[in-house]
Amino acid sequence: NFLLLSRFLENNGYSLVKVERMDVKMRIILNKILKKRSLLKKTSMYQLRRESDDHDQFVDLDSTLESTGTMTFHLVKNAQVRTMTKTDERDQYNQYKKAINDEILSTQYKSYNVLLVRGLFASSTEVSLGIHGQKIEIDPVAQIKSHIFSKIKPVSLDVSNIAECEITDDNKTGGRALFRIYFKKSEDFKHYEFEASRHVANEIVSKIYNILKSRSQLVRAEFLNTKEKKGGKAKSR
Repeated sequence: NFLLLSRFLENNGYSLVKVERMDVKMRIILNKILKKRSLLKKTSMYQLRRESDDHDQFVDLDSTLESTGTMTFHLVKNAQVRTMTKTDERDQYNQYKKAINDEILSTQYKSYNVLLVRGLFASSTEVSLGIHGQKIEIDPVAQIKSHIFSKIKPVSLDVSNIAECEITDDNKTGGRALFRIYFKKSEDFKHYEFEASRHVANEIVSKIYNILKSRSQLVRAEFLNTKEKKGGKAKSR
C-alpha cells in the first residue's frame, strides 16, 4: 500500500489517502480524496494539480498515478463551476462507475479459444488464449481425435513486456478476423498472430488495450517509435 498526500488549498488542510496500486487512474484518486473530505457530490467542481505545476496546469484524470511521477497533489476548486445539475451529477457518477468497471473487467481472467497462425507453410493451431492483469498465456488445446502431439509449447507473456495488440485483417470470410499481440523479447519486438471471430478478436484487443493503458507506456512507446522508423525506411526505398 502507498500513502498519497493531498493539500486542500481552499482551507489549507490536507488529507492522506491510501492507494493500493500505482497504476490506478487519477479519476479514482480524485474520488477517493473527495469522498474523504465529504465532497463526492461536487466532483466536477474540483481538480488535481501536481505540487510542481503552474496554477493553470491540471492532472489528466485518465492518466495513472505512476505516470504523474509524484505522490503529492493540490486539490483545487474550479472557480468557473459553481453549481452542478442532477444531470451533471449522474453523468459524473456514470463516468466514475465506468472507469471502475473497466479497470476491474480488464484485470479479471478470461480465456478464449482462438487459432494461432503459424506461417505460410504450417497449419493454424487451436490454442487457449488466457488474459488477466499480469500475464497473457498461450496453451495448446488438446485434440481428442488426434494421435499427434502438438508441437506448440505453452507460452506465458508478462504484461509489462506487451507493446501492442491490434486487428490486422477484419475482412476475412465467415466473419473472421486476424489480430496480433506484439511483445518485447531481449532487445527486439516479436509477435504472435491469431485468428478468431470478428467479435472475439475485437473483445480481446479491447481487453488488452484496457490493461495496457493502466500501466507504464514505456515499452509501447518504444515499439511505436521503432515501427515509425521502419515505416520511414520503407518509404525511402
